[in-house]
Amino acid sequence: MNRHLPRHWQNHPFPQLAHTRIASPTAEYRAEAAPYLAKARLNGAEHHRFAHILCADDGEAAQQAHYRRHLCAAARLGNAAALYDLACYFRGGYPDLAQIVAPDAALAERLMDLAVRKGYPHALFERAWQHLYHTGDSARGREYLLRAAAGRSQAALLLLADCHARGRFGFRRSRRLATFYKKSAWRDDVLGT
Repeated sequence: MNRHLPRHWQNHPFPQLAHTRIASPTAEYRAEAAPYLAKARLNGAEHHRFAHILCADDGEAAQQAHYRRHLCAAARLGNAAALYDLACYFRGGYPDLAQIVAPDAALAERLMDLAVRKGYPHALFERAWQHLYHTGDSARGREYLLRAAAGRSQAALLLLADCHARGRFGFRRSRRLATFYKKSAWRDDVLGT
């Protein structure tokens, strides 16, 4: 485990999300990248983490190539976070990268399905949102929302708090539960968006 990570991330179900894109000067980049470069083979979580370690001195094209290469490697190894990131990537969720990768809705949906099957909280939340707000299938939407909240998705916890505050989508109106989920959303071990 990276010694720079706060302690609460060591017990998190998806510790690879402790840091997002890091752009560092060359010396800091070498220090951050050394453990990954020293290994002959990286596992899915390590590829996903290494994808987010970028050198500020590299050009944008080199940074994007590094990001894509390691994100794809992590997804091939079954990393749920990488599958979700790639689904967003191919859906066109990263406008600054649209010129590099053409949006592919069918591939994005397949990758999102894999992330949902693996129980990735952000993917579960997106599926819950889709069922609650677009298809009108409240029962399935509630199921996905509860699973995403159990995985500590901040967005899911906040939506669950709102559902209990207003009594929406079949959740009973409860001020106590709304307060509980709202407070839970701001704990240190919650996955932000």
